[in-house]
Amino acid sequence: VIEEGVSRNYCGVPNAIIAGRFNDGVEKPKDPYSFYGNCLIGYDRPTHLGGSYLVMQQCAFDWKSIHNSSENLSLTIGRN
Repeated sequence: VIEEGVSRNYCGVPNAIIAGRFNDGVEKPKDPYSFYGNCLIGYDRPTHLGGSYLVMQQCAFDWKSIHNSSENLSLTIGRN
């Protein structure tokens, strides 16, 4: 049973229940029902029930070259 609680504010987002960045096209859950439905492993995988997945990516950037580039930086580094 999910109980209704006090409104939260993470990273300036009212009623957010988790903080951090989400990729474009992925909605950040704003209530406990969305969180449990979208972020936690459900009954379809009982061995891992209640767990979650973490995907990380590490990228190396040549910031000096990027800043010295004649191109507009917003066109070089953007969100697709």
